[in-house]
Amino acid sequence: MSTRLFDWLGHLAVSRPRGVLTLYAIALLAALPLVLRLHLEADVRNTLPPDMARALERHNALFGTADLAFLLVQTSPGGRDTLLAFGAALHERLTNSPLIRSIEYGYPPEMLEVLDRLSLEYAPLFVTPAQLDDFDQLLTPQGIHAQLHKTLLQLSAMGTGPQDQLLLTDPLQLRRFAFARLAALRGTFRFDPTSPYFLSPDGTALLMKIAGRRPVHDMDGAKATVALIEQASDTLRAQLAFRGLMVQATGGYYFATESERVIRRDMIVSVPLTVVSIGALITWSLRRWGVLIYGILPTLLSLVLGLGLFAAFHPTLNALTLGCIASLVGFGMDYSLHVLQRAFNEQERGFSRLESLRIAVGQTGGALLLAALTTMVSFLAFRAASQPFLHDMGMLAAVSMGLSCLLSATFLPALLISLPPPQRLRPPRALGLPTLITATARFPRIVLGLSLLLSLGALGVLLCWPPRFETDLRNIHAANSPTLHVQETIAALFGGSQEPLMLLVEDATEVQVMQDLYRLQPTLTAMVQEGLLAAVTSPAMLYPNPSTQTPPRPASPPPG
Repeated sequence: MSTRLFDWLGHLAVSRPRGVLTLYAIALLAALPLVLRLHLEADVRNTLPPDMARALERHNALFGTADLAFLLVQTSPGGRDTLLAFGAALHERLTNSPLIRSIEYGYPPEMLEVLDRLSLEYAPLFVTPAQLDDFDQLLTPQGIHAQLHKTLLQLSAMGTGPQDQLLLTDPLQLRRFAFARLAALRGTFRFDPTSPYFLSPDGTALLMKIAGRRPVHDMDGAKATVALIEQASDTLRAQLAFRGLMVQATGGYYFATESERVIRRDMIVSVPLTVVSIGALITWSLRRWGVLIYGILPTLLSLVLGLGLFAAFHPTLNALTLGCIASLVGFGMDYSLHVLQRAFNEQERGFSRLESLRIAVGQTGGALLLAALTTMVSFLAFRAASQPFLHDMGMLAAVSMGLSCLLSATFLPALLISLPPPQRLRPPRALGLPTLITATARFPRIVLGLSLLLSLGALGVLLCWPPRFETDLRNIHAANSPTLHVQETIAALFGGSQEPLMLLVEDATEVQVMQDLYRLQPTLTAMVQEGLLAAVTSPAMLYPNPSTQTPPRPASPPPG
């Protein structure tokens, strides 16, 4: 049945070439607007499994923590006041922009005032069972007298600075029980403990967190947000007071714009390089300059039509999917090369150009269809993958491969018939295949033995040195990514973790959420003590543990 189908397609292509070319021209005109409106998705969250991506989206919807940019402002030692002045000036420039939701370079004063008041009022509730003996001794007359004497000695010492007010308002130093819990909220971050600002301990770096209003997967919004931040920063750094500052940026907005820029650049380089390389190879092999047109054009046309057909049903395409375009060019060329090789061989046997094309399409069409179907099935298997970008890649590749097979049997013969025939026909290069076939037929056992030895050797290499799979999501970004480098610099200066974990706990009421958090806390604390986790930050740190506040029930009197 496939032979009859391709016989009919070959006859149609060579008998009515203008009609076939016109039909594809109309299809191209219809596909181009769809391709031009196709939106490229560059959000790294769409490379994650669906359940993890949903958790991130839920986390962002509840707390608004995904659409962020971080600025690392650095100066030489002694420039602490310059850093804070720059932070205040940038805050003033950006705070009224419709693209910016908030700017933070320190703890909000309101939060500090509340914590200052509550930390003293609720400090005794943060006393752990292990600290009860010390707490009891502190509240005895002797303990109070000793603590007051210690406080007076500290106040009389020179250079206590900000501690004076703290000692005056808390002479018994009850706050230390609460501060020990509140300090855990910093996790592994190292900020200057004497300042409410996000300063490094040595005072040479300031961390600024900028939250935007546009989502990071909105590429136009991400680009506009990055441009606004960079313009404001460059304008301030041009002023005499801030010329010595170095400003670097990272965060979701910068990763999105960098990914889009790198992917676009790679597409501009990789696809033309692939086409030029393949064109040079097939021109040398087939000994015909015209193959640069009729050999590559069907494959490129199939890619454009495939993108248009994809865009008709999916208006958004993950940008990582475009990484397969260069591979699709190589795969799609196979169908055209089979038809061309067979047609040129038939011409050498004396058939006319028209008849050789009909034979080539009819005789190779069934094999081409089977090859296309097997390739399409393999790519469609990506639809079962958990990563969304693999879904797009599988669908686009499958559609393009099917169109490449169809165009090699219809568009390619019609194009060849419409072009002027070459003045001199030269046979394609054999590429050493006749010699190889002769040697294989003469020494089949030797060839089979060598093939078996090579296979066993490859299997042994895999067993001794198994491949290691890359599991670091940071490596999906461009090599030597400046945005990723800034993120690593921030972690080195302020602490933090390169591999943070997030647990999103949801329940019906706040009380139930807190109960869930308290049940998790012992396990997480044990993981910190075992070295599996660097630190844990949780809202449970802000609340005294209810289990330690419940007084024990009196023992029941004995019966009788």
